[in-house]
This record gives sequence, C-alpha cells and structure tokens, in this order.
Amino acid sequence: NEKLKKEIEELKNIIKNKEKLEDMNDKERNIKLPIGWYWNHYEDGSGCLKSPTGKNYFYYDWTTYEYKIHDEDQYSFFGNIDDFGNKITFEDFKQYAEKYANKNLVNLPENKLETDLENEESEDEL
Repeated sequence: NEKLKKEIEELKNIIKNKEKLEDMNDKERNIKLPIGWYWNHYEDGSGCLKSPTGKNYFYYDWTTYEYKIHDEDQYSFFGNIDDFGNKITFEDFKQYAEKYANKNLVNLPENKLETDLENEESEDEL
C-alpha cells in the first residue's frame, strides 16, 4: 500500500513537470522584451509574438519561412539562408523580431495595460 502511494506520487510529479514543460513550449517568455510579451509556438511550426494586451505580432510559419508583422499585412518570405549563404535559424528570426518590437511596438498605447498608462500619466503630472 505504501509502495503504491509512492508510485502514484511519482506519476503525479511526472505529469506536473510535463505540463510545465509543455506550457513553456507554448508560451515562451522572452527576457529580451518587457514583462508581458511572450512567444506562442504551435506544434505545426507556426506561432506569433503576443503583447501584454493580447495583440499578436510577428506571425510566422517556420515550415514555409514566411512571416508578417501585423494582422493586416501579407505574408513575406523570410528565407532560410542569408545573403552570405549562412543558415538562418529561428533564433535569428526571433532576434530580428524582438529588436523590431522593442523599437516600434512596445511603447504603442494599444500594447500597454491600463495600469501602465495610468502610471505614465501620473509621472507626467509630476
């Protein structure tokens, strides 16, 4: 009976750890972007970058090497080899996307939570 309880507890831990790993694969937190921004990755090789307000950017399909920045954009070919013949990795793509997001998307009002906007207004009044 004690052995069975121990085995059940071990199985629960395995399941718990597997769920944590799957969650990290689906919603990869990225430390190069402000808190609240994360990558959503799907099993089919597609995904997107999500803002704290839930807006999606940098939709990608890694199987076809296509991406688009905004919903309304057409997909563009990213390619898997750069101009010098070097293989382009997904990390390269993410680095490009995050640099663009930090420069062009992070500070847009539609990507800030209401508390962020309120804090900015309070700072402006000082």
